[in-house]
Amino acid sequence: MFEVHHISYNPEITVVLCADCHSIITRRKLSPEAQLQIEWANENLRLIVKAYVKKIAKLQAQISELERLKRGMLEPIKEYVVKQAGCLEEITKLIEQGYEVANGPNGTIFKKRIQIPWRLTV
Repeated sequence: MFEVHHISYNPEITVVLCADCHSIITRRKLSPEAQLQIEWANENLRLIVKAYVKKIAKLQAQISELERLKRGMLEPIKEYVVKQAGCLEEITKLIEQGYEVANGPNGTIFKKRIQIPWRLTV
């Protein structure tokens, strides 16, 4: 017959022991050498769990950063298209197409913000 023994409750760490060993451990009827061995094993288990908890926290942070980067890659990039107009007719057409005056002499440079989807190149 086996029983579950709690080495630690926070974080919860358990081991499976036979009923005799479990009763000996819980009643503290161990030799001093055996108690030292159990305490040493318990401390090693705590340190291992602590190291894994830290590693898990780092991995969760990396996952969050990768998810943030993925969201950014799925969103289109917004860029400007710049055109130059040489005459009043071209200026009128650009304004009708949604371009706005950017700069240039006599307002001949126009810009329009557009969305460019991500393109992955290999």
